[in-house]
This record gives sequence, structure tokens and C-alpha cells, in this order.
Amino acid sequence: MQRYAAGFQKHGLEPGHRVCVHLDNSTENFAAMWACVFAGASVVLVNASLTEREVHYQLRDSECTHVLTDPACAEKVSKAVASQKMKGLFATGPAEGFVSVAAFRQLDEASFREVLIQDPHDCVLCIGYTSGTTGLPKGAVTTHYGFVASMVTARPCFARDKSDVVLVAAPMLHGSGFFFITVSVLLGATVVIASLGVTLQRVSDLVKKYKRLKDMIKCMDIQVIPAELEELILQEYSEHISEVVVFGLQHQEYGDAPAAAVVLKGCSRECDLECLAKKIKATVAVMSQKKENLKSLD
Repeated sequence: MQRYAAGFQKHGLEPGHRVCVHLDNSTENFAAMWACVFAGASVVLVNASLTEREVHYQLRDSECTHVLTDPACAEKVSKAVASQKMKGLFATGPAEGFVSVAAFRQLDEASFREVLIQDPHDCVLCIGYTSGTTGLPKGAVTTHYGFVASMVTARPCFARDKSDVVLVAAPMLHGSGFFFITVSVLLGATVVIASLGVTLQRVSDLVKKYKRLKDMIKCMDIQVIPAELEELILQEYSEHISEVVVFGLQHQEYGDAPAAAVVLKGCSRECDLECLAKKIKATVAVMSQKKENLKSLD
């Protein structure tokens, strides 16, 4: 991202500028978009599915100074900005009239100049447009402070470490895709960005291909394999449980403590949950050899 940002800075992008980002989903495109922020600019999220007229309206309404798009959308963008005075046009690949940012990857990242955000409460990070249910779409502003606050608030709901793999099948220029991808990356997870228009079958294939690789749970001198515990619990309690996930929680005394999160079958939701939890602990104790180490999560 610093190399991309250095390239943008070399071409005059700076604080106060707004970049209309009109891109397909991809890892490189996501990095190029965030590099605009690294360079000090704000980004305006303009979905790649929009028409020329819609692109024109949003970049004019948000007072964009630059555009970042891909070669496939370059012609549409050229027409959309024809009546606008833009400071710069960038594309992720070769496109007539656009500066290709692909060459930025060859720059020395040491040439990047870090930009200090003077007032995070007031500095705009991004602008995303509503669907226009009541009248024309309206720009929703997110500041640097607001984005970080949202991330902190949502932290308990997201992937927790580098062993997690998050599949995002939403447009990265939609509020949900932009937020989920960014937060997951910042928390250390691996993110799989699905292309736009991904089918249900393709989603299923991606889930199988990039399934989460679970870490070994190291409880004192015992190594516990999550998959084995999951299989054991499902076999022994198939009458009550439909799904189970076993993972390790940090523990001062044991290093890792196995934890089980279970999904009860409908008919079992009225049973004695405390009794069921004790039975599961007793069963797992045979394998883990540390009955007190299994923490049960309802």
C-alpha cells in the first residue's frame, strides 16, 4: 500500500482531495483504494455496477477531484467526467487518458510520506452513497474517528486471529464489504474477496477451498486437535447437538484451554443445559486428560 500511496503522492494526490473509487472486487484493487487514504485523500465509494449517469451524479455531488477505476470501466468513467474538471484520472491497468497505478508497485516504499491526520473527528475517510429509496442517493460521511469507533464496537463479532479465514462476497465499495474486509485484515485474519456477481455455487467452492485451518490447542504438555474433539462431541451427543466448534482460549495456567461452542437441535433447547455441559466436559476429559480445562460456551 505504501508503494501505491507513494505513486499517488508523486502524481499530486494530497489531503483535501477526494477520489471517486469505481472498481471491481480484487485484492490489488482494495490495496490501491486504501493507498489513496494513506496518501491523505478521502475516498468516495462508487459501485462498479452503476451506470454512467449514476457515476456522474455521485462524483459531482461529492466534489471528487480524482478518479480511480479499472480498464473495464475506463470508457464509462471518461464519459461521466467529461463535463467535470478533474485533477487526475487513475486506472489499475492500461487505459487511454488514465495513469496506470500498476507501475506504482515498482516504486520504493521509502519514498512514501506518511500523512498525519490532524483531527480524526473531522477528517473524512470515506463517503458512501445510499440507495436512493427516497429521492436521489445521499452521501453518508464516515470520519477516521467514526470508522475506528465502529471497528472497536464491532470487535467482539469479528474474526479474532490469524487462524481465521473470512470470505467476503459483498462489493468492496458497498459499506458492508468495505467495512468487513478492512476490519478483518486489521484483526489479522486472512480475507478472501469474492469477485462481483459471485454465484451461490462459487461461494460454496470458495468456502471449501479456503476453509479455516484450525490451530492445534496446546494445553500444558498435551496437544489437542480441534477436529477430533468436534467429531467426538457430535458422535456422543448427536441427539442434542447439530453443530460444534472447538477452539483454544488463552489460559494463564494451562497455556490454552479448549472451549466448545455448540448449536442445539430444536428439541433440545428445553433440556438441562448445565447438565448437558457437564456431560460434554466429562466426555472430552477422556481425550484431553484435563477435565477442568474445557470451558463451555452456551
